[in-house]
Amino acid sequence: YFPTAFFYVFSIFYLLSSTFFFYFLLYFLSTFLLFSTVFYFLIVFYFSFFYFSFFLFSLFFLFFTFYSSLLFFFLLFCFFSVFSSIFFYFLIFYFLFNFFIFSIIF
Repeated sequence: YFPTAFFYVFSIFYLLSSTFFFYFLLYFLSTFLLFSTVFYFLIVFYFSFFYFSFFLFSLFFLFFTFYSSLLFFFLLFCFFSVFSSIFFYFLIFYFLFNFFIFSIIF
């Protein structure tokens, strides 16, 4: 019993899509959540240090930057998750196409 090339193609595609795609989704999710929290605390500490006399303004800016940075990094995460999924699916199909060609030749 020798499995055909399509068996290898679909099995490799299933393995790659089940491991790498969810791994990179988790990777981008963790990195953008990390960068959003770091960016939020940097802005809050910066404005609380330089605008310490404007206490009400710093409180308002704290809440405003928290929600705006959440919205901004959520949109950024959506864009990069879509872009990364397209890019890594392109890589997967590229390697699968090469593997399919070499399995036909040899």
